[in-house]
Amino acid sequence: MKLDKIPYAHTITILNNKNITEIHPYYSDYCKPAALAKTYEVQMVAMSNKEDWSVSKFVFEEIVLSPRYQRMPGRPRKRREKIQMKR
Repeated sequence: MKLDKIPYAHTITILNNKNITEIHPYYSDYCKPAALAKTYEVQMVAMSNKEDWSVSKFVFEEIVLSPRYQRMPGRPRKRREKIQMKR
C-alpha cells in the first residue's frame, strides 16, 4: 500500500481475482467518506477586517530572507563525465 493508504491498482486486481468485492476494509480510515465529512464539520467564519486578526508578537519579529540561490530557467546540465572509448 502507498503512504496515503489507498491500495495500489495491482492490489485491487489481486483482491478481484480472489473474488473479494468489498475493498473498503483495505483503505485507510482517513480515505473513507465519514472522515471527509468530519473534515468539513466545523464551520469556518471569514473575518471582515484585518484589525480583527490576532497575530503573535514573535510572528511580527521574525525576519524572512529571500532564497540564497536563484534557479536558472531550462534543464540543468549533467554533472557526469563521459567515458572516452578506445578504437
